[in-house]
Amino acid sequence: MKITASPKLLITFSTLIIFCLPLILSAGLLWAESTTAGNIKKSPSFEISRNDLQNKIDSLNAKQGLDEEIKTRLLKFYQSTLDQFDAVERFQMLDITFQDSLRQAPLQSKALEKEIEREQRQLSRIKPENYKKIPPDELKLRLIIEKRNLSNLNAQIKKLENNIAVQINRPDQIRQGTLKVRQQIESAQDKRNAPHPVSESKLEIEARKIYLNTMISASAAELKALEIETISNPVRVAKLKMELQLLELKRKAVETVLDAIENTLFKLLQLETEIIQEALSQAEVELIGKPDVIQLITRDNIQYSRNLKNI
Repeated sequence: MKITASPKLLITFSTLIIFCLPLILSAGLLWAESTTAGNIKKSPSFEISRNDLQNKIDSLNAKQGLDEEIKTRLLKFYQSTLDQFDAVERFQMLDITFQDSLRQAPLQSKALEKEIEREQRQLSRIKPENYKKIPPDELKLRLIIEKRNLSNLNAQIKKLENNIAVQINRPDQIRQGTLKVRQQIESAQDKRNAPHPVSESKLEIEARKIYLNTMISASAAELKALEIETISNPVRVAKLKMELQLLELKRKAVETVLDAIENTLFKLLQLETEIIQEALSQAEVELIGKPDVIQLITRDNIQYSRNLKNI
């Protein structure tokens, strides 16, 4: 015997999974954060804030008597360090975004479940016969509006399907990205700990190590963002699929309305054609016994009317 689950049961089960996932995955996030922090060794003596770095840049620009080549190399290091500060902020914002999605997805999915149930009820209430009561001009206007709605829904569904496909493939991309970032961190740590060139000045050594430290911090922020993105991916994909289900129900409703309107308008056109043909046939009958000139002119007009109707 084949056992099938009702749509409502499937929705409820999906929502239950979405509600439970954040609790399960949060533990993984805490472990991931501690693992990331534990694997990255920082050099406290070369930590610097953005404000302190900007002060260094201003002081360097104002300094007189320093070799221009050294100044250029220092400014290059400092500018690259500023770029790394920007990267840190960008990855921290991504981290916050994914953390929010992990918390909000269950609530959003619960609301989507109610919308899906409401849309299913509305779809079941669409009765084609109700459109017979609407005036033809209003039906024609409604037809234009519903076709536009269908086009918009198709575009939204296509965009959402592409987004879901991208998110489904993200875990593999994240794994590759994580490996690359870890390699960058190891490389930066090796460069920071390696003996400096003899020709390098004390200022250049400091600037290079400040840059490498900040780059390591940016990479650590990127790793953390990638980890929370991985953890939040299942609940985000589940929510997107529920959004897709809702849009597909809305599209089905619009298609049902369009079919009802088009069928009603077609029957009205058929009825109008029959009435006109009957009137033209009656006009031909009434021509009998009238002067030939009148018959000729009237028959030409009748034929012209028929030709117009067939266009």
